[in-house]
Amino acid sequence: VYAILDAVEGKKIEDCGLEIAPIYREENEVISNMDDEGAISIENSEASLQVISDILCSQGGDAGELTVERRDFAMASLSSLTSLERMGQRAVHLSNELINSEAHNDLRNYLFTNLSQDPKQNPQRLIIHSLEILANVANCSQSPSQLVDLLSQNDYIIYHDLIHNIENAPSDPRAADLSCVILKNVCLSQAITNLMPRNFRERLFSALTKAVNVGGVCHAELQGHSQQCLDAM
Repeated sequence: VYAILDAVEGKKIEDCGLEIAPIYREENEVISNMDDEGAISIENSEASLQVISDILCSQGGDAGELTVERRDFAMASLSSLTSLERMGQRAVHLSNELINSEAHNDLRNYLFTNLSQDPKQNPQRLIIHSLEILANVANCSQSPSQLVDLLSQNDYIIYHDLIHNIENAPSDPRAADLSCVILKNVCLSQAITNLMPRNFRERLFSALTKAVNVGGVCHAELQGHSQQCLDAM
């Protein structure tokens, strides 16, 4: 299941001790891109990102049907690939590639669409995975203004979804915390106070104030991240 990550980290398939399902044949293509010494290259990381994009965004064809298992595998892999803690500077490169490259426009739109709180369309597991990835990207972003532009598209619907998560902190502190991480990095750029509509800013301030209190009771990370957002505002 973790062949993509193992390839980026320089491991060979036989070292993983895992049996890879045939539908993930693309992962072998990533491994073949490594040099003779098993060094990790930017090309390998980008190839892994493209494999994930093909799985999540392809409309049939060679990629096959997007089953729940394939989707969860791809989302978990993308979450790890964009994690600064796990991947270091490779995560910074991949995150900025994901945010800035037109080649990954479909993947960006897929992640943003998943934030909609529609249980019939987006199960909670998918929402949390998408929030984790976007929080990772926000932590790695070298261009906050680009992230602000993306979050501001379509009449600020993404801001609405993130603020909604924070407002619902008592019932889902994990989603609220990840939303705070995303907005914290935007707030620190100071662009949010200039671009976000006034009614959104007022909702956000109120939601963050409540989230600090909720976090103080049951979720220390939520308390810290929501307070950081307030301080940045």
